[in-house]
Amino acid sequence: ALGPDEHPLADFATQAAQARSQLRCILDVPYGPTREETLDIFPAAALLVSGVYDIAPLRYSYLQPMIGLDDGIIRCNSPAFTVRPCATPLWVTWGGSESSEFARQSQLLHQSWLAQGNQALLQEQPGANHFSAIAGFTSAQSPICRWLQHTLEQRGNAA
Repeated sequence: ALGPDEHPLADFATQAAQARSQLRCILDVPYGPTREETLDIFPAAALLVSGVYDIAPLRYSYLQPMIGLDDGIIRCNSPAFTVRPCATPLWVTWGGSESSEFARQSQLLHQSWLAQGNQALLQEQPGANHFSAIAGFTSAQSPICRWLQHTLEQRGNAA
């Protein structure tokens, strides 16, 4: 049995929060005459493949009695609901042979990202499944690697 302060998603929630904070801002150090002024360094690019960005569907699964999701937990731990303005260009992609839920999740995050005024690309990878959707990282000529190279070159020239 879990103690009153333990939650099965605690570790996941902590890791997700860390990833979100790193995407928003890699470095948040005091910089200026007041503590409120910080130096923010954002990643040059982010590429998300076949992710879970909305944990609400888990509330209706057989796991709910164990994980006890409520609206607050869902809102705080679903990346699609915690997007803020960010200088990082984002590509959200998923395999076309995956379940439609991966497409929905990707579209939701993409919409949330754009709604904050951020740059984002949304693209299905036709024929790819959950495991082959990352195969593009193995070839410098793949769309994934070409996008990363192009984006990093653009960001390097802007600096």
